[in-house]
Parts: sequence; C-alpha cells; structure tokens
Amino acid sequence: MQSAVETEQSLSVERKLKLHEARESIIGRLAADLPKSINLDTFLRVIVAELGQMMEVDRCDIIKLNSEGELRVSQEWRSSDDVPSSLDVRIPVDVATLSEHLDVKQPIRLDDTSAPELDHKVRFFAKSLGTRSLLVVPVVLGDEVLGLIGLHHTRATRHWSDEEVAFLRS
Repeated sequence: MQSAVETEQSLSVERKLKLHEARESIIGRLAADLPKSINLDTFLRVIVAELGQMMEVDRCDIIKLNSEGELRVSQEWRSSDDVPSSLDVRIPVDVATLSEHLDVKQPIRLDDTSAPELDHKVRFFAKSLGTRSLLVVPVVLGDEVLGLIGLHHTRATRHWSDEEVAFLRS
C-alpha cells in the first residue's frame, strides 16, 4: 500500500504527464494549420479552448491591454453555456499604478476570490464575473507584457498548483 507522500508524488507525475500531452496536442493542432497563413484570432481561440479543456477550468480567456488603457477580454472559451461569459469585458486600468502594486510579469493566483484579505475591488470584480478561483498568467516577450491568460473556476474554489503555473509560463 502506498503512503500519502508516494500517492501525492505519483499524482504529481501523472499531472505532469497530462500537461505535457496537452501541450503536444496544442502544438499538433496548430501545426496542422502551418501550410496556410495563420489567422491570429483563430490561433488565439484554439489556444484558449485547448488550455481551458486541458486545465479543466470553467472559463479560459485572453486579456489584452488596448490603446485606451483598458484591459479587454478578446477571446474566451467556456466549458458550458451556463458559465458566465466575460467576452468583451473592459477593465479600465492605469498600468503605471498597477505596476506599483504588483509585478504584472508574474502570475497571479487567487484560490478563493472571496477571501477577506483581498482588496474589495478584486472581490467585487470576481463576483461580477462569477469567478470563484482565478489564475492569471502574463504572456511576456522580452520586457513587454503582450497580454494575459485568465483561468477561472466558477462553480467551486480551486488550489492552483506550482506545476500548473510553471506549465502555463512555459
């Protein structure tokens, strides 16, 4: 009989294998379109759908900073139609002020968006989107943040593991 530590380690290995297989699936699906020119919108829709399914979340989205200084949800995948949509949601943001409070180049993990220690604006915004747990991973090229990938759980809270964060950063 396996000890608790051995069971946890084997689950971790299984999860890593699953994440690796999912990454290969994404690459394979995208490679099929390489002979044709790749449409960025189609490419991003494939990414959010594959990541959402692979990470077993309720909603996966891509958030871009637009020229008006807003974060806008530009692509979205939802596990079912009863998951609230965040597509085209716009969030006014002052990047300079935001950068003073957190490193926008690092992932943000919120296992429970209703936690009392969170800023009330964060709790309110998450509640308005129906998000119970949130993982935001920046897409960085050099020193520039190109966008953010958001993974949401709407039905229950979720603990985001270090392996999941590392996978998404890769």
